[in-house]
Amino acid sequence: MSRRAAGLAAAVIALAAICVVVLSGAALAAEPAPCGGVSLRDGRVVSGVPLTVERARELTLNGCMASIASTLLAEPGITSVTVAARAEDKARADGSALAAAQQVANALVLSGLPEHRVSAVAPLLRAGEAPGLYVTYAVRRRGRTVGTLVSSRGQVSAGAPGAERAAVAPGARLAEGDWVETGADAVAVIALEDGSRIRLGAGGELRLKSVLLSHQGLRRVRLVLTRGRIESIVRPAGARSQFEIMSGTAVAGVRGTTFRVAADPVEVTTRVETLEGLVGLEAASARVDLPGGSGSQVVGDQPPEPPRDLLQPPKVAAPLRGVVSSSKRLEWAPAAGAALYRVEVARDAAFVQEYSSVETRDTELGVGTVPAAGRWFWRVTAVDADGFSGFASKTYAFELAP
Repeated sequence: MSRRAAGLAAAVIALAAICVVVLSGAALAAEPAPCGGVSLRDGRVVSGVPLTVERARELTLNGCMASIASTLLAEPGITSVTVAARAEDKARADGSALAAAQQVANALVLSGLPEHRVSAVAPLLRAGEAPGLYVTYAVRRRGRTVGTLVSSRGQVSAGAPGAERAAVAPGARLAEGDWVETGADAVAVIALEDGSRIRLGAGGELRLKSVLLSHQGLRRVRLVLTRGRIESIVRPAGARSQFEIMSGTAVAGVRGTTFRVAADPVEVTTRVETLEGLVGLEAASARVDLPGGSGSQVVGDQPPEPPRDLLQPPKVAAPLRGVVSSSKRLEWAPAAGAALYRVEVARDAAFVQEYSSVETRDTELGVGTVPAAGRWFWRVTAVDADGFSGFASKTYAFELAP
């Protein structure tokens, strides 16, 4: 094991809660299922098979270890598994105890447990403890709740670092340190503990690294955006408060504001667009301040580019309200400097439910692209030749006739 791997393992163990796997019960021949059946109860795996040093080889060949491994794999957040052969001094001295533990550990790995998370030891037999093979596993403790998924569309998943991410629905609590991920056509809106709101667009990955609030009104928020695009409304806080969004190339420091950040790990770029307030963009020991209506980007290991003006909102022509047929078109006036337009349509004014987005170089789009009859909200945003999005138009609603 490298020094880095050893250090990571030590850190995981320091953060983990240790649970004991106890295996006991009737003889193997009396049970039709591997291990006589395996279940989880109060942090323990209870089996119908006695697990001893002498029978280790037999139990690795009859499906018992596979059954235990599948049970452990089904438990979210497991970070390490240790097989301990607790035996009399003679078995420890001649190496048979450690060999048995290693045999069981290897069987668990072959059954699907990650090799780097499984280890074997032969510790001293504790007073009053029966000899045998004991398996322990560590579960990463969840951090305190710092946010809530208030609305979503499509596939949204979340989970602690190192744990498998699971699908989440509106109302799900998000803990400090959690990752949130959106699918190809998904949107997630997160309300943070400080009152700020984060909208994570399609194909995004965001970590709630830390959210700290003091009784004096100070705030320290650190988010990590590895890919995708977020739009945020950050609640104003005290002068010494911090709200930072980190990507692979830059750090955006935020005061009370509305802004967007996009991270592209393939192009190695980070783009910031400030709609209101002030954002400081830092990279390569340089910083630019971006007041409302301006944007900048960082490419690779370069310093931030000079600020540029964001495009003004397009003026929507029609429909502004009322019932329309599928033969009608969404229309808007050209915006100076626009290379293309992003048209967003959704069932709600927050642009989450049944949300869709289309980019076009024209100044109109067929209403027939809307998927179903009923009430819809829409808006349009101009995008310049370098990919910077400007201010969105006003939001309008229309009723699509059946």
